[in-house]
Amino acid sequence: MTEEQVVSTILKISSRLANKYTFPNFEQDDISQEAFIIGMEALDRYDGIRPLENFLSIHIRNRLKNFKRDHYYRPDEGKAEEIQRGKKKLLDAGNIDDMRAFIIAKEYASSLEERELLEYIDQNLSTSLRGDYLRFKNEQPLTKTKKSHLVEELRAIVEKFYA
Repeated sequence: MTEEQVVSTILKISSRLANKYTFPNFEQDDISQEAFIIGMEALDRYDGIRPLENFLSIHIRNRLKNFKRDHYYRPDEGKAEEIQRGKKKLLDAGNIDDMRAFIIAKEYASSLEERELLEYIDQNLSTSLRGDYLRFKNEQPLTKTKKSHLVEELRAIVEKFYA
């Protein structure tokens, strides 16, 4: 193959794969340029046994996967910053003891049997929040919004329990 044919093959593969591997902070042109560089570097490894296009397609695709994995998160730049902020909306899972301490006033905590409280909550919790309650009990994360709705309902249940 001539140099022109090799370059045109690399350009063809680069443009074909570029759209598939774009991500925040790297647009299609950036990925296409990176793929072209990867393709040029891969020519040293080409053994001549397989068709060049097949070799380059596989090599560039694999290297672009690694590139995307290694460069995807940049928490302080562009769209990636928005993604990171979205992830911060998840809270740590916590546990039911933390929730109990949060919803029960200190004066009630010493006089209340743990089992009675949990049974009362199970009986009176609305079905729409039951999944969130079980997630929290099993120490799985909840969004701030879901946790605040759950805490409001749990406080109301505890107040009713002591009324």
